[in-house]
Amino acid sequence: MFTLKHRLRVVFFHLGQSFWCHIQSLGLQKKYSEDPEFSLCLRKLLALAYVPENKVIDSFESLISTDFYEKNQNSLTELLNYFEDTYIGRPNRRSHRRPALFDISIWNCYELIQKDIPCTNNAIEGWHNRFNSMLNAVHPSKWTFINALKKEDNLNQFNVKQAIAGYSLPKKRKYKDSALRIKNLYCNLKLNLLMDI
Repeated sequence: MFTLKHRLRVVFFHLGQSFWCHIQSLGLQKKYSEDPEFSLCLRKLLALAYVPENKVIDSFESLISTDFYEKNQNSLTELLNYFEDTYIGRPNRRSHRRPALFDISIWNCYELIQKDIPCTNNAIEGWHNRFNSMLNAVHPSKWTFINALKKEDNLNQFNVKQAIAGYSLPKKRKYKDSALRIKNLYCNLKLNLLMDI
């Protein structure tokens, strides 16, 4: 979870995990794994996390009115109902939407991309794994823990000195490429939105 201006955010990974678990519970995982068009069209629902918050509902409605969703309506009704109830909000009789279980502002990543804030918690997971390996025990003694904290403090001081000197830690290429692709998509979407005005 990240906070941005004291707002709770769901990490994109958890949104995807929740969606995948529901796909499995409906027995759609085989078709999802074997049919590239099917999996691509379902992943478009997750891609709504990268659309500006004020455009998510319109984008969702446009997406579910495509030929793919109309053609597969019988097999996808439960999944779409789940997604709409949980993340979008179901329309009521007055053409307004009821609040979703998770408000769009909680799971939407558009603002994070705009501010170059990661949508995942990979850095935190990496630190946690490194610190656990430094402890080298499931239940370390308090002295082992204190020594590990001292080592971590020394490492952080070293990293700060390197940052001041202008050296930045290299990122793995796959993470750098992924972040660049997402940023490019963000810039293209922003440009398209400006052209629509």
